[in-house]
Amino acid sequence: MPTVEATTALPYPHAERATAGLRAALREQHPNGEPPDWSKLVVTGPVEARDIRGRTWFHYRAALPVSSSAAH
Repeated sequence: MPTVEATTALPYPHAERATAGLRAALREQHPNGEPPDWSKLVVTGPVEARDIRGRTWFHYRAALPVSSSAAH
């Protein structure tokens, strides 16, 4: 089954805000403008990473399967 994915990074750990941003990104990628089935949304993270300036960022990733009818 095809999947759409999105990532985001926040300067603080906040799964709820990350998920809201990820859902917005996935909504734009969803084929044919059909409403996504959010019950199948998988969000992973946070994964901590430091940037070149030593700041910590919290990375989140989301994946959402796309039904075959939406992919056409």
